[in-house]
Amino acid sequence: MGKPRIVRARVVGDNIDTDTIIASHRKRDSPDANVLRRYLFEHLRPDYIATVEPGDMLVAGENFGCGSAMEVAATVIAASGLTPMIAASYARTFYRNAINNGLHLSHADTTTVTDCAYYEYHAAPRWVLRPLDGRGDDIQLRPVTGLASDIVAAGGLIPYVNSGRSLTAHLHEP
Repeated sequence: MGKPRIVRARVVGDNIDTDTIIASHRKRDSPDANVLRRYLFEHLRPDYIATVEPGDMLVAGENFGCGSAMEVAATVIAASGLTPMIAASYARTFYRNAINNGLHLSHADTTTVTDCAYYEYHAAPRWVLRPLDGRGDDIQLRPVTGLASDIVAAGGLIPYVNSGRSLTAHLHEP
């Protein structure tokens, strides 16, 4: 069981599409996610990445990552260091791309999370986000489970497969 850590919430809204995460034309700038990370949410706030601090967590509303199936949207979030990531819901393709990139995802009601506020993040076995200012209730998190959890724990799909672990190991789970 890990010790809780203090995180600062970086909140974006509902229906944030992959072109808002990173404009598709930016893929031509470089194949390196560490270069592309500087364009994260540039249409929402041009200086967004400059305001991200180590240990910040990304918090979104409904349908995060909708739109096109650009894997670079998940890749650039992973490169930004925004982890964990919590959203009310994720678009299906983005969700799979995020797991494949090793992003630590949870589902939760994010309506009471305040941008730039600090929270105590409790991972397994509690999975809770607790406001540090004492205002509001704990937010229950629903993390990924099963094979998706194993892939994230390995650092993504490529490290998982390279470790020799089976992608079919969870097929017969209840």
